[in-house]
Amino acid sequence: MAVTVKKIVLWRKEVDNRTGILANALASLANAGTDIHVVMAYRFPGEESKAAIELYPVTGRKSVTAANEAGFSASSIPALLVEGR
Repeated sequence: MAVTVKKIVLWRKEVDNRTGILANALASLANAGTDIHVVMAYRFPGEESKAAIELYPVTGRKSVTAANEAGFSASSIPALLVEGR
């Protein structure tokens, strides 16, 4: 059972928790051809009107530009990607 663990940089954006916000946030990345492997979207406990979207990876000039234009930025929160079976 092989498992790999590596440090990654999540790209993060805080948003209002409303219908369609995830699709709108990811549209410019899709148009740029970004190959996203991980997307997490969640609302904040106790503050249901606010949410966050996190994704990985954002690499390459075109994808980074699209992410920045969509309001995402590289998070300073350490993260690990664990893959395997």
